[in-house]
Amino acid sequence: MTIAEENCEQLYKYIWGIVNNKKCKLYRINGTEDHIHIFSDLHPSASLADYIKDIKVASNGWMKSSGLFPKFEGWQDS
Repeated sequence: MTIAEENCEQLYKYIWGIVNNKKCKLYRINGTEDHIHIFSDLHPSASLADYIKDIKVASNGWMKSSGLFPKFEGWQDS
């Protein structure tokens, strides 16, 4: 898996949208070519497992369809 550095800002903005839609607040997001870190709160109505799953599923689809991350194969399963 490779996250192209030149397109990270677009990825982070996309993930911010997901976090915002879950009624959570994103404090910081950053990463390297093979992973990202997200520092956010978790809204009382959201479960952590669903929160992570929703971010991974939505960003995985967006990254593959956007054409900005041609070497990206998918997030880690666990």
